[in-house]
Amino acid sequence: MERTNPHLQVFISFRGKDVRGNILSSLKEKLKDEGVNVKMDEDMPRGRKIDENLLNLIRDSKEAVVIFSENYPESTWCLDELVEIKKQMELKKLAPLPIFFDVKASHVALKEHNPFKDILLRLEDDERENARNGKKALEAGPA
Repeated sequence: MERTNPHLQVFISFRGKDVRGNILSSLKEKLKDEGVNVKMDEDMPRGRKIDENLLNLIRDSKEAVVIFSENYPESTWCLDELVEIKKQMELKKLAPLPIFFDVKASHVALKEHNPFKDILLRLEDDERENARNGKKALEAGPA
């Protein structure tokens, strides 16, 4: 029987195709072994827009582990999770723990030309174009 502490809940934000089966599995197992209540988007239905249930998992957590990986910014779910994590940080309700998996921290910073910046700018352009054309944003599933 798992022994978890309901007061010690951690949300893990990740891009599944990059980290599932390696760092994610190990991290989740170790946290659970220590009695941490681990929450992730893995049980959420794919192909839909992010919903309040997932956002509440983040809001109810004390910590958020964000595993930045090469394809993390390609997922609208990851980006939506990141926005909610930032909101909770600003409210001083959540502490972040970034992990850089097979990427350099400098790749995530938006100061210079890098893959993360390029993807985020492309997504922003796509959203603006959709808004101009009156189209709904594409719905995407979990990482």
